[in-house]
Amino acid sequence: MYKKLLILSILLIIALFPINSPAQKSKGGDIKNLSTVPKGKTLSFYLTKGGRLLETGDYINAIPYLDAAIKASRKGVKPAMVKLADTLYKTALIYLQAKELKDSGKPEEAVAKYIEIISINPVDPKPLEFIIEIYDLLSEAAEKQNNYEEAVRLYEEWIKFAPQNNFPREARLKNLKLAAQTAKNKGDVEKTLTLYRKLSSLEPNSDYEIVIEQIEKEQFITSALATLKDPDLNKAIATLNGALSLYPNEVRLQQALRLAQGQREFNQAESLMKAYKYNEALRVYKNVLKFFPEKKSYVDEKSKEIFLRTGADYQSDGILEIKGTISAAAKIQITGNQIHYLEGKENLSISLRGKFPERAFNGKVNRLEGDVITRILETPSIGNKYSLTLELMPKKEQFFTLALNWDLASSGAVIWQGRVIKSTIIRLQTFFVDQDSNAKLARTLYDPLPHEPYTLSITKTQGSEKVLVQIIEKPSAANNYATLIEVVTNTLEPQDIGLKMEWMLIRSSRK
Repeated sequence: MYKKLLILSILLIIALFPINSPAQKSKGGDIKNLSTVPKGKTLSFYLTKGGRLLETGDYINAIPYLDAAIKASRKGVKPAMVKLADTLYKTALIYLQAKELKDSGKPEEAVAKYIEIISINPVDPKPLEFIIEIYDLLSEAAEKQNNYEEAVRLYEEWIKFAPQNNFPREARLKNLKLAAQTAKNKGDVEKTLTLYRKLSSLEPNSDYEIVIEQIEKEQFITSALATLKDPDLNKAIATLNGALSLYPNEVRLQQALRLAQGQREFNQAESLMKAYKYNEALRVYKNVLKFFPEKKSYVDEKSKEIFLRTGADYQSDGILEIKGTISAAAKIQITGNQIHYLEGKENLSISLRGKFPERAFNGKVNRLEGDVITRILETPSIGNKYSLTLELMPKKEQFFTLALNWDLASSGAVIWQGRVIKSTIIRLQTFFVDQDSNAKLARTLYDPLPHEPYTLSITKTQGSEKVLVQIIEKPSAANNYATLIEVVTNTLEPQDIGLKMEWMLIRSSRK
């Protein structure tokens, strides 16, 4: 019975004082600003006056009248009227707070106040109208600023209060599509995926699932490709193989796997080279070419270095044969198996069989056919890149054959100069002089060392008496005839060191 009386009273107020829509703004001159409330009036008077002011939006003047209604005599007044006065007074206070929030640029905080009014007076339609108006204006402003995600959020709030209204639903969908496209254009994969998933949930029978699948695939592939930056290439290879099991025809994954496998082989080969494990390194370098054919020139250089370090191209002696015709004097220079004509090229037509070594050797000429005087003008040395210069003088035009017998020099020297910090290891091996990072190399000059037993003597040409120089590993077949020399400065300051290292073959004769 109480609820019915309350509702009837509210309806009576609404009938007497029609509700203006939130869009209608009260003008300052329409309502007389009552600075004082008449005393001694009935509750009905105060309630009616306060209700009218409340309905017109004049909360400041409505509040004192409604307050007076609460405090007025209740003699002969129905409880429903008292309850109504209390309800309208409370809502008037909150309406005023909401208005102040709106006017100060905090419309969504005002929405919270309108929700509070609804909880106090559920039959009052105005708070809902104010809420919808707020979200209408805010969402429209967000759209104009191309802030599509914010517009989506505002339309979703609108939908909560107007679930049957199609306009905010359609507007939300439109802005959600625009937000997804914007995120996609910016390359924000995570946000794009989130927004398309949301679109798919709103339109389950659309093509968004195809778009989502493509984005997820791209995201997965991008993540797999990123593993190439991981120092653990085994982990990267496992990840890429897993990705290829899902997308076997994806060229980017195939290429990335090739790069990862090739880099792993390359890193292993380089590591083996640093550890002086040449035969193993050569095998792995060959594997590198399966993945990196573009590294062929690099691998060829490394293979050549390995051959030289291991003495694979080493010979203690040999023969180079010259065969051809000659009509007049000529001078030639032979380096390896290459001929350089110095004089009389037009007088000579020859071919070579064999090759000189790229290191110090002794040569001897044996005349096999023809009557040609032959003289060695320049013997091989570091300065002429281990070439041999010959002068040929025939008595008459004729065919000739010469055999140039050679054997390696039995001794040579290595000159090393550098700046050493605390200590360094110098490693001598065939054509190579290596040192660790504690030495800054200044100059080297050397005859390549033999790939067979030899002795080494060291003379310090520069550096203080405190500098210690000693052989810590002698040459042997096990270390491919490398000699390791340790230099210790015994000072904290960098030292300039000079060494002359002379080597000599152990065997005294050759077969």
